[in-house]
Amino acid sequence: MKKTTLVLRFALLALAMAGIAHWASKNFGPRSEIAAGPTADDPLAGRDHGVVVTYFTSDARCPTCLKIEQLTHRAVTERLANELAERSVVFRTLNIDRPENERFTKRYDLVFKTVVVSERRSGEETRWVALDEVWDLTGKPDEFIELIHKAVRSYLDSDA
Repeated sequence: MKKTTLVLRFALLALAMAGIAHWASKNFGPRSEIAAGPTADDPLAGRDHGVVVTYFTSDARCPTCLKIEQLTHRAVTERLANELAERSVVFRTLNIDRPENERFTKRYDLVFKTVVVSERRSGEETRWVALDEVWDLTGKPDEFIELIHKAVRSYLDSDA
């Protein structure tokens, strides 16, 4: 009887901890929602030129996946704060397991989760790059952040 009670208590404690972890990730994770107005296809609505940084994720979220999202968010909020405030740069997270985002898998030829930096002019995507290297840089935050920053800057600073 004691053994059954102990197992039951452990199971309930594990369930409670999982619930708390889920709640914390939803409430204290990076805020990647787009402000009201823009759509997934035009997150820079009303802007002549800008850059969209998208972390493509899925329903399955491993610790490395969460780290990529967190570092990408950090790169944008710390290194591109002015551009983010001016809305010439937008950060978002899109789940490729959702039917409404399936088209991005085809557009960017996504085989796994990654970061895509996309330049937009007058509502149209003009060029983009998938930064698959992010997977190799999760243990090197400074290099990771610099990779994102350089990709965004190259589009922001271009004339074409």
